[in-house]
Amino acid sequence: MTAKRICPMVTDIHIQEVVHQGLMGKQEGHEEMSRLELAEELEKLAEKLRHGKVRLGDRECPVPERLEAEIKLKEKKGYVGVKVRFRFPTFAEEKAAEEWRRRLSFGGVKKKLGEVFGDLLRSASLAAFPEESRMQEYLELSREFAEQADPAWGAEVQEYLDHAGNLHRAFQNRQLEMFRHELRDLQNRMNACHRKFK
Repeated sequence: MTAKRICPMVTDIHIQEVVHQGLMGKQEGHEEMSRLELAEELEKLAEKLRHGKVRLGDRECPVPERLEAEIKLKEKKGYVGVKVRFRFPTFAEEKAAEEWRRRLSFGGVKKKLGEVFGDLLRSASLAAFPEESRMQEYLELSREFAEQADPAWGAEVQEYLDHAGNLHRAFQNRQLEMFRHELRDLQNRMNACHRKFK
């Protein structure tokens, strides 16, 4: 059965592009506005999110309770930039909703895995091994990551698990240089996979 579309498959909106997408009744293109005008436009968008519906042109898209979101504020070359990005699926079928919930769960595993891996890197940078509990948490998250990963990633995931196993052996044998070497290899593999599958 073909899934029924009620608007494009994924809604992926950058706040700097909100006026481009017609969410708030503007024409395409960047424009200058006052601080209060910008605040009013953002409030309109916030109100749509609270009510669980956003409109894209002539299509109305329901917003689920849970969605992927990112908020960044940074200064670069004398300018402050703000990026608010969120996205959610727009297929009505339960199968799509189930897949989206799985992706959110997978995203949580990846985020936690990144945090724990960062702790391992920090310990190694201080010429020290991490706590046993932290190492075990990394291994458990790695296994969970592998279980939830897309089957198409099979070879890359297995290579990652092999390096994780080498890292664990270096930890058990207290081989600091080997531990650092495996961390570097893992970091390179993570970066390569991110570029390939993002």
